[in-house]
Amino acid sequence: MRKVYLTIIFYILCTNLFAQMQKEAEVDSILWNPTEKLRWVDFQGPPNPQALFEKAACASSIYVKGGKRSVGFPDFIVGCYFLKKQSWTLDTLSESLLRHEQGHFDIAELYARKIRQTIDSLHKKSTEDFNIYANNIQVLLEKYSKDEIAYDRETSHGTDMVEQKRWIKKIAFELKRLHNFAKSI
Repeated sequence: MRKVYLTIIFYILCTNLFAQMQKEAEVDSILWNPTEKLRWVDFQGPPNPQALFEKAACASSIYVKGGKRSVGFPDFIVGCYFLKKQSWTLDTLSESLLRHEQGHFDIAELYARKIRQTIDSLHKKSTEDFNIYANNIQVLLEKYSKDEIAYDRETSHGTDMVEQKRWIKKIAFELKRLHNFAKSI
């Protein structure tokens, strides 16, 4: 009985802590949403003095929380967040720069969907080994990092309009292709 009582107390404490953390996250971050685009007011962090050639930075986070079960498939929550306090700008007038930064956020959502797709695929294959999930997710996170770098390099940080349009079209196509994985699983 004491064990059950302690478990209930622990559950209540964790639930309250999680709710508090979620409220704080809502204030300091934005969950990716197809109908809500970033605005310059969302970029609330201090500029990075070491970023000599950058006018803005979009800090995105792909949140992956997973856990093993005693039986069955691992559980996962996957989300894509814009981090307000870590994102900054020196130019609040440039719409093309804002669209470029939105592209970074959209790439993060694209990889969140790829992670959800991979988890779904492993579930369908009846994969129960947590390490297989973790390894696949790690590979996708590494690809995400490389795509972020390629996006900036190929678009010249959004100043090459031809490449910028090509990337935006490519990102939109992939987001649409993976629309079934838009929600966390």
